[in-house]
Amino acid sequence: MAKKNGTVKKETLRKFNITIAKKRKAKKEAFLAVYPSKACNISETCRAIGEVSRSSVMKWREVDEEFAQKIEDAKEDLKDFAESKLIQGMSETVNHIEEFYDNEKGITRNNKQLMTKASIVACLFFLKTRCKDRGYIERAELTGQGGGPLGTGTVNIYIPDNNRDKKPDGN
Repeated sequence: MAKKNGTVKKETLRKFNITIAKKRKAKKEAFLAVYPSKACNISETCRAIGEVSRSSVMKWREVDEEFAQKIEDAKEDLKDFAESKLIQGMSETVNHIEEFYDNEKGITRNNKQLMTKASIVACLFFLKTRCKDRGYIERAELTGQGGGPLGTGTVNIYIPDNNRDKKPDGN
C-alpha cells in the first residue's frame, strides 16, 4: 500500500478493501455452486474448491445471513431429494409387485431401474439422521417447553382400593 507522510492513502485502502470483498464474494459463490453436489458437506466442498477453508465458511455463516440462508436452503433441497427418492423407491416396488401378479411367467422389468434394497436403506438412514425435524425418528425425544430440558415436578399416583389389602378373615 502506498504511504504518504506516515498515513495510508484512503483511496488505495478503499480499492484494496473492494478487491478483497470481490474475491470473498467470488469464493462464496463458488462454494454455493459446489455445495449441493457434495451432499451439503462443508469439508468436501472446501476440498473441491481448493481455496476456501472450513473455518472461513463457518465465519461467513455467522456474519452473512444471506449466505447462511442459502446453505440452509441447499440442505432442505437435499432433504426433499431424499424424500422423493424414498417415495420413488416405494412406488417402483409397488409397480414391481403389480407386474409380478399381472404376468404369469414372472416379472418383466420394462427397462425400469428399480431402487435396490441397499439404496432404500441408505435413504432411510439419511432421513433418520438428517431429517428428524420432518418426523423421521424411531424413538421419542422428550423435551420441555420450547425444546428445553424437561422440568421437574411432583407426580401423584392414585391407586384405587380394590380390597387387595384385606385379610381373608374380612378385616
